[in-house]
Amino acid sequence: MMNRQTEYLLTLIGAILNALFAFVVILITGLAGIGMSSQMNQMYDTDYYNTSYYDGSEGAFIVGILIVVVIWLVATSIFGFIAAFKLKKGRLGWGIAILVLGGLSITSIHGILWVIAGIMTLTRTNKINENPDLLTDDLSHLKKLYDEGMITKDEYEKKKNEWLNF
Repeated sequence: MMNRQTEYLLTLIGAILNALFAFVVILITGLAGIGMSSQMNQMYDTDYYNTSYYDGSEGAFIVGILIVVVIWLVATSIFGFIAAFKLKKGRLGWGIAILVLGGLSITSIHGILWVIAGIMTLTRTNKINENPDLLTDDLSHLKKLYDEGMITKDEYEKKKNEWLNF
């Protein structure tokens, strides 16, 4: 299994940043809702007979949009954390998920981090083939372990195919 520490860290940092953005938007949404509520109450108390009052529809629309953004940010944060830990365990299919998630969030820092992590996950290969002498030595040692009965035939074939990228 290849070390995916860089991809893991990029995905995890992206998920943490996304969670922080979600927290900030939650605070903004709460403050906007409180402000809108107090403005509505104040207008009704002081200007009861005025027919040109503020009905709050614009504020409610903005708060509604902020709530949708909060739901999106929380969902993508959770998905980002799950993807980071699945990726750390070597599940490369999550690289595609990270890339898609980053593409959907590309206008933010965390989206860019997720795109980079997804591309790295899908394009990086094992570096063991760069030095054929080391590979030959490793394969010889693996064959010796198999011949001595230290590993099973399935283990031998699996590791050999992994090292040869079959």
